[in-house]
Amino acid sequence: MKFLLDNPETEITVSLILQLHSILMQNIRDDAAGRFRTNKEWVRVGNHIGANPQFVHAFMSDLVEKYNASDDQYFLDKIVYFHAEFENIHPFIDGNGRIGRLQINEQLDLLNLPPILIPNKSKNEEYYPALEEYSNFNKLDRLSDFFERLLIEALYRRITRLTAPRIISVSDWAKQNQMSVQSATNKALRGTIPAFRLRGHWMIDADFQAEKYEE
Repeated sequence: MKFLLDNPETEITVSLILQLHSILMQNIRDDAAGRFRTNKEWVRVGNHIGANPQFVHAFMSDLVEKYNASDDQYFLDKIVYFHAEFENIHPFIDGNGRIGRLQINEQLDLLNLPPILIPNKSKNEEYYPALEEYSNFNKLDRLSDFFERLLIEALYRRITRLTAPRIISVSDWAKQNQMSVQSATNKALRGTIPAFRLRGHWMIDADFQAEKYEE
């Protein structure tokens, strides 16, 4: 987003979150843009009910403070917890998912790491169930594993685009390495070959050697 490039931050703040929401919801929900839920503005997504609106601002301030104060915690654990708790609070009337995912990439950018992309198919199969597991059982293992695989893929994407003379589909790579497409795709999904998704298709450095792969 152009706003983030033009206004680099050194940390996540409540003000930044509200600014991002204001930009995102402009001309969509002007009445709710750039502010947290208040009064009787309850929200429900599926079986989940967002936090009591009268406590939303306090919850968000506390979440941001904890995130910025926990310097000794593993960075991805911090990001995963922040995102899960943000979605659990559901601080806005609308736009919570988009702002939450945008924040993930702002947090990664502050660490000079590439953005992660959550494919639409993965949202229903992995992402939403992982958030539900946190909401119901306060468990983050599933979401942590999901984010870790997405970040590995993002790193593969950045490195390959910077270094590979030629990038081909994983299906073509599998054929030239006498490997079944299904086997190669499974390796890509697990992150055990340096593949990444582009417009719904798995891609890889054409010169990546299959014999370097280790189970």
